Amino acid sequence: MKIDKFLLSVAIPFAVASCDTKRATTEAEQSYGVERIIPREVNNIVLIFSRNDQANSNKKSSFYTANNVRYYENVIDRIDVELQNKEQEDTIVVITDRKLQSVDLFHNYVTFNYYFQKGDTAVFSFRDDIPYVQLINRETKTYDTNLSLVLRKRFNQPLKESGIMRLSADKATVAERFEIIKAKYQQEQGFLDSLQSNGLLTHSIWQVATQQQVYKLWEALLDPTLAPYRTDESVSFPLSELVNNDRLIFDDFFHRFLKYKYLWSDLMGIRKVRHSQGISLDYKEGYEKVKAKIGNHNVKNLLLFYCLQMIQDEEPKAIFNAYLKQFKVDVRDTAYIAYLDKNFNNKPNSPPGSSTLTNLFNTRKVEFNKLIDENKGRVIYVDLWASWCKPCLSVMPASHLLREQYKGEPIVFIYLSIDDKFTAWEKAAEKVGLVSSEDNFLLLNPRDAGLTKQISLRTLPRYLIFGKSGALLHENAPGPDSPELVKLLDRYIKE
Repeated sequence: MKIDKFLLSVAIPFAVASCDTKRATTEAEQSYGVERIIPREVNNIVLIFSRNDQANSNKKSSFYTANNVRYYENVIDRIDVELQNKEQEDTIVVITDRKLQSVDLFHNYVTFNYYFQKGDTAVFSFRDDIPYVQLINRETKTYDTNLSLVLRKRFNQPLKESGIMRLSADKATVAERFEIIKAKYQQEQGFLDSLQSNGLLTHSIWQVATQQQVYKLWEALLDPTLAPYRTDESVSFPLSELVNNDRLIFDDFFHRFLKYKYLWSDLMGIRKVRHSQGISLDYKEGYEKVKAKIGNHNVKNLLLFYCLQMIQDEEPKAIFNAYLKQFKVDVRDTAYIAYLDKNFNNKPNSPPGSSTLTNLFNTRKVEFNKLIDENKGRVIYVDLWASWCKPCLSVMPASHLLREQYKGEPIVFIYLSIDDKFTAWEKAAEKVGLVSSEDNFLLLNPRDAGLTKQISLRTLPRYLIFGKSGALLHENAPGPDSPELVKLLDRYIKE
């Protein structure tokens, strides 16, 4: 049996590590005993991230993306959990009913992909800020857990990135580019085949890694300049089968391929439109083309829902409402309907200029001005935030400390989210500890709300201070982590 030269060079150190599996596992089990896992159940995957003092500190910049774990709990929602392991160990519990669960670790702007089974407990350690994984509940083949890292090392791909996009100066002809793409695919697939045939990779992991290679190949071939080479025998895979493969519908790479490559391709032919923010697709046309061209029921629903979300972001409310109504006719899946009902059916047809708020439990709807009137006699500090605003989230701990500092004083802290989606606000509120706050609200229809227009809201976070009389004293107050804010609040409380 012929063995890849690189395989010979790396198999020996990995085999040595493999020989130590029982001893290392015993030590790991002693360090990460069952009593420390929260909770260890059949349908749980427990991910333990050891302390990593080289991890990037949390930053307040809107352009910074923190290290995080990503996975699909269901076909609608991708879960993103920010890692907090710079100063202490962090544990994340993934609840799943799938036989093989895809989990991505986005670390230093590089995505490492893993597949775990129900009941797994995985320990992530970091060497020079590079993640290495070991399962402590079962034995694995040499490359099963760290395959993503091994592939990057084997083919000289970066293990860390800066997050800054760099333009390529490649001057190769189209034919030369195709040969490079083809050679890369064949080399990487050959390496995977070599691992599997030599018993170093479980068949299920080899199978999904092989599928990923095909999708990576087609991501490149969807460049319209490479259209003549799509039928080349050496790289010819039925694209329709790839697009309609709903077995991968819980894998993030499949979502990215469909939404950011296939929909944008010349094969779909969706019209591109220019906005002030850049170029986008005409997702109204995209919605109709998805209905006509996608055969698989589950994949069609996924892409129709994505087009609907983009229509909400980019089109007037009346157009979105029309497509929302049509979606409920086209898609009968109860998961999508429940999501839409939760996010949109709770929004009343508020008159123009109103600022209607709702609480997390949908038990109270109140106008913002009425809420201010109800709190007259107290200083009112209003925190305008959103789930997608990283600077907003980063100062929430300071806000909690401030609220505790003024406990018993004539002051109220009101949190207003301007999220478009109820579920996004709900998850973020739980993450930052606002679930139990009686003054945690969602501003319905924030684009048309009188409050956002009154204060000319353009950026977040934004903080307001109302005096005891209910008058707006500061339209752009200091944040909760500012010493200046304490001076202002002390002064207004005494007045």
